[in-house]
Amino acid sequence: MGTVVVVFAGLGVGALTAVAAIPRTRYLLLFCAAALGLVLSAVFVESRNGSWFDGLFFAGSAIVGASVYGAELWRRLGLRKAYSYWELVWMGTFRPGYLRASWKQSTEE
Repeated sequence: MGTVVVVFAGLGVGALTAVAAIPRTRYLLLFCAAALGLVLSAVFVESRNGSWFDGLFFAGSAIVGASVYGAELWRRLGLRKAYSYWELVWMGTFRPGYLRASWKQSTEE
């Protein structure tokens, strides 16, 4: 049961970081998401007698949450015509600068 809570908390932090980074980076919100992630990681590790697997599950689910929800945010901004959903997930994870440039170009036209 504790691992499920850890995964859902990681997904929430991931979604918060996606909101902070799309379409432009809002550093205060991103800093708050990172601080929340660090605090939650420390609490989970401390409350579960030092289980490092919970930390890995938390980090992994935060990355997945940011990637998947970030792709949905890019689709809402109008990049759905140019890319498929899974292309947005891939590029949002590994090449977010390219998506920002593509979004800026589409808004200028």
